[in-house]
This record gives sequence, C-alpha cells and structure tokens, in this order.
Amino acid sequence: MNEPASKILLPDVCADTGEGVIGLDTRGVVTFLNAAAEALTGWCAAQAGGRPFADVANLIDAEKREPFRSPFAQPNELAVTSWPRTEGILVRRDGFDVPIEHCATAIRDWEGRVAGAVVILRQISVAETNSVKAAQFVQHDCMTGLPNRVLLNDRLTQAISLSRRDRSQTAVLFVDLDGFKNINDSMGHAVGDQLLKSVATRLASCVRRSDTVSRQGGDEFVVVLTQLDDPQDAATAAGKLLHVIATPHRIGPNEFHISASVGVSIYPGDGKTAEVLIRNADSAMYEAKENGRNSFQFFKQSMNIRAVERQFFEAGLRHALEQDEFQIHFQPIFNLETGEISSAEALLRWPHPERGFIPPDQFLPIAGDCGLILPIGEWVLREACKQARVWAETEPRPIPVFVNISAMEFRSVDFLRIVREAVSETKVDPRYLELEVAESALMKHNDWTGSLLQGLREARVNLVVDHFGAGHCKLTQLQKLPIDALKIDHSLVHEVCANPDSAAIVNTVIGIGGNLNKRVIASGIETQAQLDFLASHNCKEGQGFLLCRPLAADKFTKLLKELTSKLAAKSEYTIRTGEPEHPEVFTPVPTGVR
Repeated sequence: MNEPASKILLPDVCADTGEGVIGLDTRGVVTFLNAAAEALTGWCAAQAGGRPFADVANLIDAEKREPFRSPFAQPNELAVTSWPRTEGILVRRDGFDVPIEHCATAIRDWEGRVAGAVVILRQISVAETNSVKAAQFVQHDCMTGLPNRVLLNDRLTQAISLSRRDRSQTAVLFVDLDGFKNINDSMGHAVGDQLLKSVATRLASCVRRSDTVSRQGGDEFVVVLTQLDDPQDAATAAGKLLHVIATPHRIGPNEFHISASVGVSIYPGDGKTAEVLIRNADSAMYEAKENGRNSFQFFKQSMNIRAVERQFFEAGLRHALEQDEFQIHFQPIFNLETGEISSAEALLRWPHPERGFIPPDQFLPIAGDCGLILPIGEWVLREACKQARVWAETEPRPIPVFVNISAMEFRSVDFLRIVREAVSETKVDPRYLELEVAESALMKHNDWTGSLLQGLREARVNLVVDHFGAGHCKLTQLQKLPIDALKIDHSLVHEVCANPDSAAIVNTVIGIGGNLNKRVIASGIETQAQLDFLASHNCKEGQGFLLCRPLAADKFTKLLKELTSKLAAKSEYTIRTGEPEHPEVFTPVPTGVR
C-alpha cells in the first residue's frame, strides 16, 4: 500500500456525489477531483493533479474579499483534523464567483496516521446566501463590521468555558473613547463614523485571531482576551490599545487626536459569567475616566458601589429631564458703584425627590459622559429666555440673563440653530441673552468657531468670556472676537487679597476691559476685603455669595423690586444677613452711597 489512502478510496466513494470533492496529500497538493468539483472549479482532474490546493480552489471571504486562510495553504503544513462548514466564495478558473459552503476533514492511513485530507464544496443558492448575510447582520455591527453584543456574549461565554476547562484566565477590556462626543457633535456624524471605523480597525489589528473585538454601541468597544496565564498580559494589551487609539487619526483633511479609558476584569476572580465580567469592566472604565482618562484600571469590588451610584444619577437625570423636574435659580450680578442689579446668571438646580438639592458638580460630569449635557443645556437656555422675557415685560428696567454654555454645547453643530430657535420660540429680545463660554473653549479658534461667533453676532446675542484670566487667551485674539464682557475667573478673585500675582492679573483684566470697551464682571466674591479691592480698582460689576446667593425666580423678582425701591429713596444700607423674607440674601454696600 504505497499510494495515499485518499487516492485509493475517494474515486470509488465520491464519484457520483452531487457535492464537489477534492482529495489532498499531506503536502496540501491535489490528488483527486470528482466530476462535481471539476464543474465548480473549472479544472479537470488531470490538470489539477499535483497542483497546490489554493491554485485549484481559490476560496475567499464573501464580505472582505480576502483569501480564506486554510490549514493547507502551504506545502507540508497540513494540520487539519476537521474544518467546520464555512460560507464563502469560490473563484472559478474562468474568474466567475460561485457562492459555496465548504468543509474539510483529515484522512488517515491503515495505521492511523494522517495521510491527507478531503475537502467538500457545495454550491449554495441565492436564498441561502441571503440567509447567511442576514445572520451576519444580526451578529455584527453594521458600521464597523465588528461582532456586536449578541456575538460578543456568545464568544465570551465560550471563552469562559474554555478557561474553566484548562484553568486559564479570560480578560474583558471595556474601552470608551474620551471626548468623542465633542468631535461627533462639532464635526458631524459622518466624520464621527469614520473615526469609529478607524478606531475599530486599529483595535482589531493589535489582538490575536483567537481574541474578540466588539463594538457595544456609540463610542464603546469590548475586547475579550482568551487563555491568559497572567493578568499582566491584560495590562500589556490595554497599554497597546491606548497607544494605537492615541496615535493621530487622519479623516479627510483633518487629523484627530483622541484618547480612551479602559476598564479590565478577569475571569474567574472578577466574575463567572459574561454579564458580570462586562459590567465590572465597565465600572473599572469609569474609574479610569475619573482618574484622568487615557489610562486603564483593573476592577476592584469597591467600584461596584460607585457604579450603582452612577447608575442612580444617570437614571435620575433622564427622569428629571423627561418629567421637567429641574429648576433654574438666578444669582444677581450687581453694579458695584450703584448697588443695582445689572443682570442675572441662570444656574441649574436639581431638587431630587429623595435626596433634596443635588449640587451641580455631582451630576453635570455624569450628564456629560452619558450624552445628556446637550438636551439639559437646551432646556436651561429656553427657561432662561422665558424668564428674561418676563422681566423685560414686567420690570421698569430689563434684566439680561447669563447662561453658561459648556464646551460640548459650544462645539455642537446644532448650537447656533438651538439658540436661534430658543430666542424665536420664547419671543425674547436677544439683547437680553448673554451666553457665557469658557475662555479655554472660546480660544480654540477655527473656521467653525468663527462662523458660529458671526452667527451669534447676527442674531444679536451677547457673548461673555467666562473664567477669563486663566491663561488661555491671547490679546490679539481677544480684540478680534465679537464679545461683550469678560468675567474674571473666580479663583483669581478668591486670592486677590492674599496673592500679589492674582491681584496684578485682576487689575490687568480690569484695565484690558476698559481699554477694549468691554464690561468686566468679577465672579465668586465671598469676603468684604475682596469687594473693597475690586471697587477700589474700578471693577464695575460683580457677583458672589457675599452679595447674594442664587434665588428662585419669584424671590429674585421680589428682591429686585425691593432694591429698586430703596435705591429710588436713596436709603443707605449695610451688608447684613438679609431680611426675614430673604434669609439667604447678603445685601451689598453700593460704593456710590458710602
């Protein structure tokens, strides 16, 4: 028996079958084709004999059009025991594509040694092909082509079973892009989608073929690393992921710099099921974000408590927005010379039904991360416009309202439209709307920023530079921007009496505002010494807890009427802890009546 078993048995067994059969020796060289295989490949048995398998059966992936990586693509590399049924395309000898299903199995000689292999080819119908595509659609993300949640859960469950059997470890890496929403909102979804595709390609390129990269949705990805011997392998992989993501992405004419936060959980220590491992990796990812971003964190049990708290806030914010539970309080901005209220700053308040008023610094960062900052910001803008219109119609002198605009809102492609619609629908005079934008966001000037500022100017909406003096602004930029006021950063005001450098910066800002004919407003005034310094250096306007805390609209209106009456009567008054009906108000001493 010198001939291979495949050459002896296949002609007799497979001659009349309707499926294509190709026999191979241990080198992956064709030894046999039945009639069906000749028809499918376009090769006759005599011509195909002695040729490498890949020459006769050119198999490619149906979606990517890449060559199918078979276990006998190279001579002396036959290592197949069984090759499961796989959908693909057979490129015939004449160049035509034939949709097929193919599989393979090893053939052994009389002594049990691998003597070759047999490959089965079956042409499939259009209906079957569509069925395969439908299954592909159900299990893969339509934009990136990566496995979706459904397929991820299946593969992770299989990986856990394998780790349980061979006592290895499986790692789950939850990847969330930092600042992606800013790019998506400012540059548009088309650019955002291209950036996600670029990230997906890079993630897939730096893991093994046995690992899985999945897109969860939005800017979230999950990577499953199988059969690890040491958790340090997961740390090394996380570092690689961060590096490839941080490398600049070229999308059209633009270059984007983006980072990521990665959370890592390990089977079996951090969970025994796919659901628990993904949830714990997600918790670790948020820890990485809070610790500075562009980093990774391993899961710790204490993170579960924080994850539950975060989930509470996110669900509560969505409910509050849907049920109109938020409130706007208004902090007066005073004319420091006359004691009059010159304007008001709208400040968001969340009166939670169980926890009472929750400070904005606790919930606004979460709103930014979960995509709620834009709808919440739009709600605040409309409510502020409504109140500005009420005061314009009912008070002897209109009270302009300042509205804080986050960097994410300012960069949104819809921001100008939202402002115009808010002004139009509330019928407020746009002159009484003052938009506060942080100096750091405003100074990132580009073509889009210039167009936006011009649009705001044409809409007659005033623009205020918030946190001015923090060091981002160049005076050459400042004089070119269509701004109306400068708001001195509260950290400088806090240190104005204790730090000579802060005092010098505040004095310079006041001088710049005067020379450029811009209003200058000091924020965060909390002591009499700070107020005296500002007044003595000719700062015209200010706000802070010393002067008055934020008030609900009705209390603000009442205070406004009382101050107007007192000033009309030229009655002198001193700083004190308010009157009984306004216990939260600290009344300022107008410099003009001292």
